[in-house]
Amino acid sequence: MNRFQQALDTSERDRALSELATERKLRRKAEQELCEHRAKYQLLQAELVLLRNEYQNARCRLASTSVLDRGAATVTANGTYVFYLCALTNAF
Repeated sequence: MNRFQQALDTSERDRALSELATERKLRRKAEQELCEHRAKYQLLQAELVLLRNEYQNARCRLASTSVLDRGAATVTANGTYVFYLCALTNAF
């Protein structure tokens, strides 16, 4: 091997190391962005659960108020009144 070939080999190695460093930097950045997006997603999921519960509670209040205001009830066979009220659940 002569001096010229050794210089080419070193240049090739330096280029490969530079590419490796760039790839590592890009990977770290992508991993950080992924972590941030996962955290935002979890926050949005929690907010969605809260909003669904709030919506369900509002629907139940509205339904129970409407039924009671109208005086709507069902009379059973033994003569008791049954009002239809909304059950508060988190079934989503």
